Formats: sequence, structure tokens, C-alpha cells
Amino acid sequence: MAALAPEHTEEIARIRREIEATVRGLIRAGVDAGRFRVTNPGMAALALLSLGIDVARWYRGDGAWTPQEIGEQYGELARRMLDAS
Repeated sequence: MAALAPEHTEEIARIRREIEATVRGLIRAGVDAGRFRVTNPGMAALALLSLGIDVARWYRGDGAWTPQEIGEQYGELARRMLDAS
């Protein structure tokens, strides 16, 4: 973010806020519908967002896991984090 021009910094910050609000809303809807059991939806959202953001730091195309394997494992982690029914 520090390397971005000011107008791009604001654009990326806006997009991040929108994504975070969407994820929080989805988790809240799941809790309200009885599909997710979490005590702190906001923290659950941040944890899930961190998984998605951090994968860009370590993922390599020639690495040990395929995108499909990562997606399946992350999906399972997300279901467990949300105690999804």
C-alpha cells in the first residue's frame, strides 16, 4: 500500500472495506440463519480474510499444492472456523 499513489491507495482501501463488509454480512447472515456458529462474526471475518490475503504471499505455481488443493483445504478450514452445519 505504501508504494501506491494516493488515489490508488484510496481505491484499494475502498475495495478492501467493501470486501470486508461483504464477508462480515455473509457470516452474519449465516449466523442468523443458524448455519454458522461463531461467537464473534467480525473476528471470524478477519480470520477468513487473512487466509485469502496471505495465500498471495506464499503461493508458488510450482509449489507443493495446486490451486484446487488449496481451495479445497481452505474451504474445509473456513467451514470449521465457522462451525458450519
